[in-house]
Amino acid sequence: MLKIIINAKIQFQLKGKDMKPWLIFDVDDVLFDFTKSLYEAGQKHGKLRDPSMHHNQWTQYNHPIYLKYDDQESFREFLVDAKVQETDYTCDGTQEFMAKIKDDFSLGFLTARGFNPNAEKITHEFLERAYGIKADKVVISGMYGDNKVSHLPKFSGAPVISYLDDNAQHVKEFQEAGIPSYLMSRNW
Repeated sequence: MLKIIINAKIQFQLKGKDMKPWLIFDVDDVLFDFTKSLYEAGQKHGKLRDPSMHHNQWTQYNHPIYLKYDDQESFREFLVDAKVQETDYTCDGTQEFMAKIKDDFSLGFLTARGFNPNAEKITHEFLERAYGIKADKVVISGMYGDNKVSHLPKFSGAPVISYLDDNAQHVKEFQEAGIPSYLMSRNW
């Protein structure tokens, strides 16, 4: 993927543009190990449905099924109250990848954290602590039912040359919009 992105940047530079093209990333379970943090918070607060099942065995994108929550509102409250998205867990291989690209591209982050009133601040702080990145833009979308591709116009001034997410539906929507998109390999 890195080779594809670098080739796309070279093609953009050859067109005589002096702005850096956008790379857009989802955050949870792409750069931030949300599943690990959620699992540990579930353990700490006694909220795991099956405490013997390690998070590496989770195979569904719909994480509330692994916790003692039957409704999205209670699950969202737990995420905020337990500060699930405020740990510094990074996903394997992302440190090296981000170090290679952070100076050559406009880095955009599109994350479904709309349930958290501090989502933008928490996301910026995580990126700075974990990756030494000052994000060019962080866009917060809704958690379910919000079409992430509808937020594309917020990344303006240069073309978006790539999108990375762990949700196959989001990747498909970006591909349908003409953005080369990649699915982060996860159990789901």
